Amino acid sequence: MTTLDQRRTKRPGNRETIERIKAEMHRDTQLYRLRKEVGVTHVFLAGKVGVAKTGAPYSG
Repeated sequence: MTTLDQRRTKRPGNRETIERIKAEMHRDTQLYRLRKEVGVTHVFLAGKVGVAKTGAPYSG
């Protein structure tokens, strides 16, 4: 069985792309939590900022 470290050595990936995706996911998670805290839907928020409802972070 190949360990994760062994796989990273063979295929290090594009660190810049990985960090960008992580930052986007972190931003989306923060926005989701704030939106839930305030009690607004992703559809409402999307309308307020002028994006399609699929452009607003949504989970559950």
